[in-house]
Amino acid sequence: MIDFHTHILPGLDDGADFLADSLVMARMAWAEGTRAMVLTPHCHVGKYHNGRERIITQTSVLRQHFWEEGIPVVLFPAAEVYLHADLPGQVVDGDILTINDMGKHLLVELPFGRVPPYTEEVLCTLLHLGITPVLAHPERCDPLVANLHFLEQLVSQGILIQMNAGSITGDYGPVTAQRAELLVRRGWVHLLGSDAHSINQRPPGLSRAIRQIAGMVGGTAAHVIGCANPLAVLEGGNPSGFNQTLAPVT
Repeated sequence: MIDFHTHILPGLDDGADFLADSLVMARMAWAEGTRAMVLTPHCHVGKYHNGRERIITQTSVLRQHFWEEGIPVVLFPAAEVYLHADLPGQVVDGDILTINDMGKHLLVELPFGRVPPYTEEVLCTLLHLGITPVLAHPERCDPLVANLHFLEQLVSQGILIQMNAGSITGDYGPVTAQRAELLVRRGWVHLLGSDAHSINQRPPGLSRAIRQIAGMVGGTAAHVIGCANPLAVLEGGNPSGFNQTLAPVT
């Protein structure tokens, strides 16, 4: 399994505070079947300035520590970028790190309480620039999942969805779990991440979620979401298979 959304780079955001935390989290992830982790520290104007060079450098440092500690989890650099009106310009300027620095995909977080009026314009501008937005945990964004037609429109244009493992397993409550199941059954979920922030609060782990997804839509679809799709994106390609078929909103 590939964990597509983690905050284990120490000291960069509200995730792991210290290297020791990062090492424990990685061992926890490996023990339950995760073989690679995408490092996605927050990039939020005015709050967390984690630019491309900083994340790449810190990823290399953490890789060295993993090697010294005998932790075989493979690490890939990326960022969770907060949506704002000038985001495409920042991407063009080169300060924003795309997923695995491939220049092909970008993990984008929307505000939890609203969908800004410029959302579709920004996401479509990124598409025109040749960069596919990956929406981070939209099942946790109340106004977004309240408008399934809008979400369907985004997905139909090629925008990808990353769901949190804890959403489908009920860690965020029954309402979010219902939303997550709906997205899975419609075939709109492309990638899965733990969104791990610490050892105790939102720890890493995908296996329970993968089992639940397999129970809902089958083992092949679960493999696509947990393994095949993230590998394709990390290589700069496009997801395929299960999520090519959109279930219409009724």
